[in-house]
Amino acid sequence: MLLLEIRGKSIHRASFLKKEKNRKIEELENELKRITKTDKEQTSELFLEKREELEQMRAKVLEGVLIRAKARWIGQGEKTTRYFCNLENRHFASKRMTSLIKDNGVEIEDNEEITKEVKNFYEHLYKSRQEITEEVNLEHRLKDETPRLSNEEASAIEGPITYREATNVLKKMRNNKSPGSSGFTVEFFKFFWKDINPFFINSINYSFQTGTLPISLREGLITCIPKPGKSKK
Repeated sequence: MLLLEIRGKSIHRASFLKKEKNRKIEELENELKRITKTDKEQTSELFLEKREELEQMRAKVLEGVLIRAKARWIGQGEKTTRYFCNLENRHFASKRMTSLIKDNGVEIEDNEEITKEVKNFYEHLYKSRQEITEEVNLEHRLKDETPRLSNEEASAIEGPITYREATNVLKKMRNNKSPGSSGFTVEFFKFFWKDINPFFINSINYSFQTGTLPISLREGLITCIPKPGKSKK
């Protein structure tokens, strides 16, 4: 619920800033057009100042598009083109499952049928792995010289999650990742950790006490990763 509240406030704030930025860009463009009428050579100090300000704002907009699109080659000299402006939409379209071909060769396009087929595939996949795991006798494979935890060490890693444990794990997480379906990145949690850590740790320990995870942590997102030269179906 906290993340939902933060998301709502962030969207509202971002929308306001975007409108203000677009208004400022439009004002600068109109100002440059007005100056151009009197400064045909476009060399006046005011023109150069306004043009530089406009270029900086456009670069900031492009930077936002690149970050949202997770473009790793942000600093490799790419230019501002229509391609970048449509990058996110193109990526979304390429990952959509519009149709699938079943094992019997029948092609399905209905969303419910596609969802059912994907569900059946992963149920069979993980069931196969589970059967293999159940056949392994761990006690037989563990030898006497295998290091074992003492009773004190075993007790120390049981029980509620502490602030220190959660903080150490967060510090080791890689940036530019979104650990969950909420879309919040690792950088977000690191930056606001001092503000949100009590809520975060309490929610984890509540799940520990009740023995159940919230719905958001029991969901899975399946994303298509198109392979070159292979059908997405």
